[in-house]
Amino acid sequence: MAGGPSHVDSYDYKPELIRNHDKDYDFTGVRFGTFGKKSKRKLMKPLWDFRQYGQCGQHVSELFPYTAQMVDDLCFIKSMHTEGVAHGPSTLFMHTGATNLIRPSVGSWVTYGLGTENHNLPGFVTLQPSSSKGGPRNYSNAFLPAIYQGTAIGKAGQPAVFLFLGAVLGQQFTGAQGVGHHGGDRSGQ
Repeated sequence: MAGGPSHVDSYDYKPELIRNHDKDYDFTGVRFGTFGKKSKRKLMKPLWDFRQYGQCGQHVSELFPYTAQMVDDLCFIKSMHTEGVAHGPSTLFMHTGATNLIRPSVGSWVTYGLGTENHNLPGFVTLQPSSSKGGPRNYSNAFLPAIYQGTAIGKAGQPAVFLFLGAVLGQQFTGAQGVGHHGGDRSGQ
């Protein structure tokens, strides 16, 4: 997913940021047009309040009240970081672990390591992938054998993926129902 809520507005509680809200902070620009330029900027606290949930005590913002009830069943990875300052390189880094090398995607590595129970279908698919922000490299097998390549279904911004899935699965999907809606039961009947 490209974009989405900020980590400081979802699951990454930052008490220091809250304490320093609206204070001036020295920044050095890292993007085109501001690179190396120093300026003062104001810090901004998250827009939503946080509470701790579950036995694990995970902080969750009020933006996700239903997810908050399931924190003990989720895995939160807070050790990732990147030097990327833009969405494109950061998205590619998230999927492959590199921004400047051609590396297999996480889907390729999982399929390579765990295999698949179905030898008649792709090991994994990507729904409506973007052609930018890493593009096909986000689901690439790179140097792994071709069988570990992800299969793209549809293109970003086109709702046709739901029609395609309906034809494949013999069911009717709409954008509002989403993938996985089977009219109330899991059998698809």
